[in-house]
Amino acid sequence: MPGIESLVLENVRVFRARTEIPLGRLTLLGGANSSGKSSAMLGALLLKQTLDSTFDPGPLLLRGGHVELTSFDQLRAYQSRGPVVVGVRTDEGYSLEVALERDDDGEISVVETRSSGPRGPTATLRRGGTWRRRAIVHHRFLLGMALPRTGEIGLPPSAHLATRALEGLIHVPGLRTPPLRDYPLAATGDTFDGRFDRYVASVILEWQKHKDVRLGHVGRDLRALGLTWKVHAERRGDTSVALRVGRLRSGTQGGARDLVEIADVGVGVSQALPVVVALHRARPGQVVYVEQPELHLHPRAQHAMARLLADAAARGVRVVVETHSAMLLLGVQAAALAHAELEARDVRLNWFERDGAGWTEVHTATLDERGALEGAPLDFDEVELEAHRAYLELVESSRR
Repeated sequence: MPGIESLVLENVRVFRARTEIPLGRLTLLGGANSSGKSSAMLGALLLKQTLDSTFDPGPLLLRGGHVELTSFDQLRAYQSRGPVVVGVRTDEGYSLEVALERDDDGEISVVETRSSGPRGPTATLRRGGTWRRRAIVHHRFLLGMALPRTGEIGLPPSAHLATRALEGLIHVPGLRTPPLRDYPLAATGDTFDGRFDRYVASVILEWQKHKDVRLGHVGRDLRALGLTWKVHAERRGDTSVALRVGRLRSGTQGGARDLVEIADVGVGVSQALPVVVALHRARPGQVVYVEQPELHLHPRAQHAMARLLADAAARGVRVVVETHSAMLLLGVQAAALAHAELEARDVRLNWFERDGAGWTEVHTATLDERGALEGAPLDFDEVELEAHRAYLELVESSRR
């Protein structure tokens, strides 16, 4: 499955100027609160949820399984009057950019689409124009031409192929489903409509049914995080699935029967489980976007989570992580150096900073051969050192 190699944004929230954000095999998105980390993936998520819709949502579905906006103005950059541009480039050399605007009737409309392939020229289609002597029409956010007789929409091949990377995107949100007694039973496949945490119980049930080795890998990873050693799904009626986990952190003789409901253990298990399952469910090339994988995890588990992210990237999954964790970042640096199948240059950090006018600049750094992020404007370590220094000064002054 094709992966997303870069994101294109223009006039999107804090990205006023045209911005292209590169993605590596393992990409970390860092920066202060409200610096633009979440907005970086906003365009791709909006395009995906528009593609996933089972009804005709028009040019862009603002409120769906990934993003919930109530107005186009919530997407547009502050006081911007130009079209909103969102797009992706894939690792197979295909690209798609979509320019959207409000029309004279106040409705969202597609102004222009640009798509290209690794060998062909750029196909630029504009609203109200023609393509191959036929009137251009829109199909969701894509522009094409109405084919004779069938009435289907003909699209440039490059645009169609670029959307495959969007359809395969797996999204694990920061506000994940809390531990429940019963989870809704959901159909599972190669792609997932909406946020992935809603499918986790059903994926585990499917793996149990087919004796899939990935279920054992999930148990191994949960043990590495120090959370539990086993997860088990139980069908309850026709619509629900319950999750049970090992009561202890590691297995013991007869421990297969020592299980408790996931709602009866710490929240960390239910929050880490969607991350671990998504990393193993994804196929090579597929993008897994995880917001705050460190949530509800002890610092030791945050550091261990980095190795799981690196392992998935080594298997060919494209992992994109939004994080505030210094422990996770250090763990990624160490895992990249120690991993036999992952090179330092495969790991990328995109650091987001807002300038004096409130617009975001993206600083990109890759690991060098020593695992260092040279030139990246990191402040994680500075904040931690300052906190230690302030505490020690207070201790010293109290002694005086």
